[in-house]
Amino acid sequence: MLPVLRARSPHRLVEVVNVLASAGVTAVELTMTTPDALDVMSALRTKHGDAVLIGMGSVLSKAAAARAADSGAQFLVSPVRVNGLADFAHAAGIPFVHGALTPHELHRCDNDKPSLIKLFPASSVGPRYLAEVLAPMPQLSIMPSGGVTLAAIGEWRLAGAFVVSLGSSLLGDALDDGDLRTLASRARRALDTWNETRQ
Repeated sequence: MLPVLRARSPHRLVEVVNVLASAGVTAVELTMTTPDALDVMSALRTKHGDAVLIGMGSVLSKAAAARAADSGAQFLVSPVRVNGLADFAHAAGIPFVHGALTPHELHRCDNDKPSLIKLFPASSVGPRYLAEVLAPMPQLSIMPSGGVTLAAIGEWRLAGAFVVSLGSSLLGDALDDGDLRTLASRARRALDTWNETRQ
């Protein structure tokens, strides 16, 4: 699973990533919409090395992708298909994830040879939609994102999700000084659900 840390302030990002890592999470996504996220990216890369992959989301331009890469982003995520992002990422050797919703958009993203395709907003269509899309296009590696709940993790995996992207359902109020022990418990439960569900 991929937790998405979209925050109003960067002050608790490092602490939350540390807790998620201790719970077994091996990749997290910061976002360009969080103030000073690029500075936090550099600090997290120094602390965790390659033990936790730190990526940057909400990348909406090639210029933003370049700034994220310069700060140490190990992967890039966009909610849409961004012109030029594929070429930049391939040249830089950085995995990237385009966003799409319709079958046409998904197919167009697939032509860019992304690492994953982000199905966004996933909650507007649901797991059955993913299963139906994958029937004629089984080569797609899909990451549902946007409104994915902890309770639905198993359904998404059974429908064919390669990864699930989790935001508020996982993080709760952790980024706003909420209880980090509760966050760790939710993270472990989410990982267990994913691992126990067989496609």
